[in-house]
Amino acid sequence: MSHISPRPAGIVAHAATRILPIFVLVCGALLSPAATATATPSQPVAATTRAALDRSWSVGAYGTSWHGAYGGYGTGAVLRWEVWPRWLGVEVFANRATVDWPDGARADDVGGFALTTPFRLHSRLALRLGAGFCAMISRIEPTFWGGPRNDAVLLGAHADAGMHWAASAWVTLFVQARGFLYEGPDRRLRTQTAQGQLRFQPGLQADAGLSFHFGG
Repeated sequence: MSHISPRPAGIVAHAATRILPIFVLVCGALLSPAATATATPSQPVAATTRAALDRSWSVGAYGTSWHGAYGGYGTGAVLRWEVWPRWLGVEVFANRATVDWPDGARADDVGGFALTTPFRLHSRLALRLGAGFCAMISRIEPTFWGGPRNDAVLLGAHADAGMHWAASAWVTLFVQARGFLYEGPDRRLRTQTAQGQLRFQPGLQADAGLSFHFGG
């Protein structure tokens, strides 16, 4: 009985059916790390993108206008620190306003501190409420030679409300209002301040400005 050897074409086809699955598995193993590496860089970028409101420290500047028994305009600065983020913060502020005065040049300097509580309305928007104590140094210089100079120090308390919008990962824009109640020599326009009468004097301050945020 003669032995018939298999045809070359059959041998090639039989080898291909065995080699092809192995080739596919090897290519898949080599390509899967590359696909993972290309997808990975997008994840850290999203993780490192933070809103300015998530940072614990900020320093800001603002323009201010005063309203009440007398009016004035000026500028100020504020430093904020969220001791417990999204729960409790501390801020210190100072501003100077030029007040319209009939017989002199008047400038009022205010400095104070407050405890604040932020309420997050959105990832980029927050309402901040606060209250604290402050002091005012009020100076009136006469406009004519030999006129009386009138300076006074007033102590008071205030309550605040402000809206803060994160324009970027480092900057916020804000508007806020501070309601004051001072006790000291009467500084109202319709009274004779030279008499030095001690009175409780309310006032309202409206601010608009921006803050630069830093920290974790």
